[in-house]
Amino acid sequence: MARTCPLCHQHYAVERLGIRLTPLKARIVDYIKASGDLGASTEELRHELYSSKDVVGATVRVHIHQINDLLESTKWIIRSESDLALPRWYLRRRRIRRAA
Repeated sequence: MARTCPLCHQHYAVERLGIRLTPLKARIVDYIKASGDLGASTEELRHELYSSKDVVGATVRVHIHQINDLLESTKWIIRSESDLALPRWYLRRRRIRRAA
């Protein structure tokens, strides 16, 4: 269970890959990281993270894009390397662009 502040009742942020995340986003990163070379499908993430089956895959994708925005200053990125209709997500090192 996520810890909350006794004064404001917000969840304490947790750190993953050098950035601060909400507990849900940290669980997404943990699941994708643990999936390794197999990757994690949007459906697997939806099933693992949400008790309500009414949550659509777009919700998971939005969280991943928000995580990637936060990861911009790090050497990590979450990539989809498969069909857009049934994406699988992988944690990858960001390619460093060299100046010409």
